[in-house]
Amino acid sequence: MNELTEIAVESVSAAPDRQRVELQWTDQGELTIEKWRADSENRSSLHGDRAKTMKSRYRGVGIPVTILPIVVAGVTTYEVVPTAVTQTLLMLCGILTGVGSFMNYGAKYAKHSEFAARYSELSTSIEKEMAKPRAHRVALDAYLESILGSYNRLCSSAPDL
Repeated sequence: MNELTEIAVESVSAAPDRQRVELQWTDQGELTIEKWRADSENRSSLHGDRAKTMKSRYRGVGIPVTILPIVVAGVTTYEVVPTAVTQTLLMLCGILTGVGSFMNYGAKYAKHSEFAARYSELSTSIEKEMAKPRAHRVALDAYLESILGSYNRLCSSAPDL
């Protein structure tokens, strides 16, 4: 049989919390934040450059793969081009399709573009906070934790450069 058991919860009177003293902004704290901002800006630029490279590779592989079969089909109906040429063009198309599928340039382009924007957003966020007078900024210890967490998440999940 199921018996209901009551659990007595004792009320523990907690001592009043001590007032937390916020860490004030210092030159060292600002230097640390500035290093993270500069690195975020640099990483944003690197990911942006990598995204452009991946985009050009995606186009360089994708456009011929799309156009070659159409051209070969049109040319072979008139029998003006030797069979060896058409077969070579179709093999080239197959090779480019395989390279494009294996290397997945489109997804790499999207990923690098995303992280370029995310790093840029972090850099801008830091610039915005640093533009405020020290007295109006978020407490240094809280801000360091927040920015460090964002920075580390980006660095750990960003694609390789």
